[in-house]
Amino acid sequence: TGLGAWAGRPQDIDYPAFVRQAAAARDLLQRRAEVARNRVALAGHSEGGMTALVLAAQAPPRQRAAALIMLQPQALRLLDVLAMQLHDQIGQLVDAGGLTEQEAEIIDRAIDVAVADLRGGRPVDTTAMPAPLAALFQSLAGPNRRFVTTDDAVFPPAVARGLPPMPVLLTCGELDPQVPCHTTDQLASVVGHR
Repeated sequence: TGLGAWAGRPQDIDYPAFVRQAAAARDLLQRRAEVARNRVALAGHSEGGMTALVLAAQAPPRQRAAALIMLQPQALRLLDVLAMQLHDQIGQLVDAGGLTEQEAEIIDRAIDVAVADLRGGRPVDTTAMPAPLAALFQSLAGPNRRFVTTDDAVFPPAVARGLPPMPVLLTCGELDPQVPCHTTDQLASVVGHR
């Protein structure tokens, strides 16, 4: 959909904007005469799965979804997922001989400090990181900070506790490196009875 209202000021985009956009799409669909309002389901993949979850949990009774489908959803806080992925990549570099254990420990510590700094609203120190990793965190702490921190504020298992009764399908894939199945365990335990 492009930047829309945020053209010229992308640093102002936050995660709730995506939820509002999804709500607008749901509302448009539910208003159509040929659509059975009470049979509209919400579905999303990855971050979209989390967005569908947030929308399902926050919907007023008249706009509730008939079902929720989360395909390999972001099931943890964003920065926890990112840190996990980066730590895994650092471990793979050690296994391949590209880094020593000591170098990996320094980088892993720098990742954890950077995540804490982002969450704490502090400047992010990237001096102990390799250039590509430093560039990533500089971007997260720069123009993308508002989006990152508002997305990271969502803990999907806590959101799922607010779901009204509805059928829920939650998938994960053993080969998905972005959302390994173990990251969905907490969320699955909350929605597992549905």
